[in-house]
Amino acid sequence: MLRRQFVSLASCATAVVSAPVWVRQACAQEAGLSANTLTVGCSAATTGPLASSGIDIQRGTEAAMAQINARGGIHGRTLQLLMMDDAYEPERTASNVKQMLAQGQVFALLSCFGTPNNQAILPMVVESGVPYVAPLSGASSLRKNVRNIFHVRASYTDEIVRLVQRLTSMGIKNIAVLYQDNSYGKEMLADATRALAEQGHQPALQVAVATDGKNQADAVAQVAQVAKVRPAAVLLATAGTVSVALVRGLRKSAPGVLLAGLSPTLPSDSLKQLGEDASGM
Repeated sequence: MLRRQFVSLASCATAVVSAPVWVRQACAQEAGLSANTLTVGCSAATTGPLASSGIDIQRGTEAAMAQINARGGIHGRTLQLLMMDDAYEPERTASNVKQMLAQGQVFALLSCFGTPNNQAILPMVVESGVPYVAPLSGASSLRKNVRNIFHVRASYTDEIVRLVQRLTSMGIKNIAVLYQDNSYGKEMLADATRALAEQGHQPALQVAVATDGKNQADAVAQVAQVAKVRPAAVLLATAGTVSVALVRGLRKSAPGVLLAGLSPTLPSDSLKQLGEDASGM
């Protein structure tokens, strides 16, 4: 299905006078589409604290594309992936996507990773009209009624609500929340606080954790603080390698405390690093 079936040429022509240069260029041709290929773009971390997530996205997408291409591709065109590393830095995500659109490199976007990263590219995605499938973030703040963005996963709000309901149904009321100190973590803290309030509770403790994971001394102090409070459970609204140190610290300083996390909390390489320490989460 061609992009003109998502965005009409008439609407593109109407907007061209006032649109930025990179939007006008995208309107001028069928970007990312040739006689033989169809290129899909993705910006995600293949380096940095969430590198394993980006690498998993790349490997999975390329495997799926290889299977599709082996069956003849899409209307005879071979699918190919343009993957750009952003190290989980929103500014780099925005720069990568702007380049893809300005240079007419991609027909569509697929699974750019991260809540702050998707927030950074949302305005240009909406303005360009480029089809964007499966943003890899469950943040409810991104779930706006936008005609060219297609979400295919449960929201983090749904995850948080179910986790809180499950914990409280087990009789656990004293729940601490450790959250990533960025827009993802802060939104999860707000969701967790609301979900707990609906059950008649509030977070036993709220601790912000640096996204870059470099404040290891502070992280240890935060873990010790959690241990003093002795919550019955800790909800980890964190993502990537920073979660590894937190889980290990909690296992040592607060043994027996139940740990629960969201889907981004422990990507595959983090689980491997933790080994038995990941058991029971």
